Amino acid sequence: MTSQVNMREFCDTISNDYAKFLKNKTKGMEFNLIIKYAKKKGKTLDLCCGTGRYLIPLTKQGYNIEGIDFSKGMIREAKAFAKKENIKIKINDGDATSIKKKNATYDTILLLGDSLGSIPGKENRQKTLMECYRILKRRGILICTVGNRNTNLRFFLQHLKQYVSNLSNSNFIYGDRIYDFLCSKGIHHDYSKNEIEESLRKSNFKINKIIKGKADLNYKLIYICSKN
Repeated sequence: MTSQVNMREFCDTISNDYAKFLKNKTKGMEFNLIIKYAKKKGKTLDLCCGTGRYLIPLTKQGYNIEGIDFSKGMIREAKAFAKKENIKIKINDGDATSIKKKNATYDTILLLGDSLGSIPGKENRQKTLMECYRILKRRGILICTVGNRNTNLRFFLQHLKQYVSNLSNSNFIYGDRIYDFLCSKGIHHDYSKNEIEESLRKSNFKINKIIKGKADLNYKLIYICSKN
């Protein structure tokens, strides 16, 4: 599973179960960081928003926020949950590698839940970061969470084993891992610290703060970046 089309089909397939899985997992380290760093009075984009894990509670709290996701199944689940909560959300179908928004549209962009690593292909992930930079306003904030493949020896060996097992697959690069989610298989890319920082700087982002995940984000790195 390496193409955008296949990933979209995967997300559509798991959308209902994914929504149930995340139902009670809204509040946590990522949410607290949003409250701390996102500009509430500005315009916020929840990119790759999925089933509205953050879009819905932030809308409730009065943020001027909209979501974009390329999975119609995920969008359907987000709308259904928002309806149950009796709130109206702004959410649209869109491709993170080619966002149909004007330059300098947003004050804050959220790229959370390790969404960047779910985008197939190194080039597509880089395009996504460059698009984030393009549509951010000057001094705008990007909050980005990625998987850290060097968290511990077990995680490192897991990636090494999968890489060796997929040497014949030219689309599979080091850091990719195949995982099961409720009987459906997906592919995900976990970063090294150097790799993600190189990608962010290549997109012209200034890295303001690096936070190592704890508790629910134990295997994650969280980056608070800005556009100069």
